[in-house]
Amino acid sequence: MSWGGRKVPRLRQQVVDYYGRTCWLCGANILGTVSVDHVIPRSKGGTDDLDNLRPCCLRCNMSRGNRMGPGRAPVTSRDW
Repeated sequence: MSWGGRKVPRLRQQVVDYYGRTCWLCGANILGTVSVDHVIPRSKGGTDDLDNLRPCCLRCNMSRGNRMGPGRAPVTSRDW
């Protein structure tokens, strides 16, 4: 499936209906638009099946990229 087509909003809604609006990587409640993340990235052979998709906040999805696993730890300020 192409991620630029009309199927994306419908698939995104299916992911939200099934998994909820909690980011599967950081656990935050997603208030805005839910980003759909592939557990196994498409570039690594992952599919667009519901069992390979999870709701994700955009920040986590962007930091994870096409890597498998949880991605990078969020940047926080240092304790001085």
